[in-house]
Amino acid sequence: MERDERFLEVINKLQITAYTLEKENGVKNAQAKVSHYKNGVTKSISSDIIVGLCEAYPQVNANYILTGNGSVFIQENTESEENEKDLSELTIRFLSEVNRIGISFYDIAKKTGVKESMFTKIKKGIQEPSKKFLNTFFECYPEADKIWLLTGENANDIPMIFNSTDNNNNRLPEIKENIMNEVTKRFVETYKAMGLTGYKMGKSSNIITKQKISNIEQGITDASIDIISDFCSTYLTVSCDYILTGNGPMFKEEKETNHKQEVVSDHSKKLFEEFNKQTRILLAQRDEEIRELQLENARLKAEMNMQNVG
Repeated sequence: MERDERFLEVINKLQITAYTLEKENGVKNAQAKVSHYKNGVTKSISSDIIVGLCEAYPQVNANYILTGNGSVFIQENTESEENEKDLSELTIRFLSEVNRIGISFYDIAKKTGVKESMFTKIKKGIQEPSKKFLNTFFECYPEADKIWLLTGENANDIPMIFNSTDNNNNRLPEIKENIMNEVTKRFVETYKAMGLTGYKMGKSSNIITKQKISNIEQGITDASIDIISDFCSTYLTVSCDYILTGNGPMFKEEKETNHKQEVVSDHSKKLFEEFNKQTRILLAQRDEEIRELQLENARLKAEMNMQNVG
């Protein structure tokens, strides 16, 4: 099963449609792009749709979609405290801002036109507030701190890129652009943490090249979904979920890696023991054959001596 077919499989298991992705989660043009793929107009589903799905539904295992490894969904935590820890920073800031303003989710749903059930998913960490919803939220509640909610920084901490008379809204396009490039930033951060370069990665890949990585690092292009898929397939300790959504650690659980090493180590030990056993058997057989040859040689010499005497 190819990547795009796995994407459709995940959507079916979530019991949602491309329409849901676009209208309720703000994934732009999801309905048209998925439809084009199904009808053979395009050869694949674009990367922004896959990233949008993983951002909207954190329980989806991005590694499964990109490489086919692992299960469809990340194992959900059963305790509420663990769920709290899984909330993204954006979700935490959104809930905090709602509390600061003093508004109910019922009022927000009524004003913004979304379903109130969406906030249950947000509070449980099942999905994040989408960019489309947040834009509507800011329009309905101008008192909300847009800069802090989107970036976690106070307006005064962000360098001025316009005249001092410009308001915060004038700085939002640059901030939104930075958010859109977070996937690429995490990709670069990951391979640099591994001490990799474009040249090194290119030697192990048919997709990644030194020039492509150079273009990414210079900001000429973003990391494509094909590059990230190939990267995750080549370097199995890397967490695709971290690169695509920012959730979880950069690398897969150390415990899982150590377990694999222990399995390999145990297998090597057993292989070595079996090798030694077979070697001892062969040596014993060789010694026995040598003794038999020596006895046969002695017998022939004795017969020759008897014949000479006679």
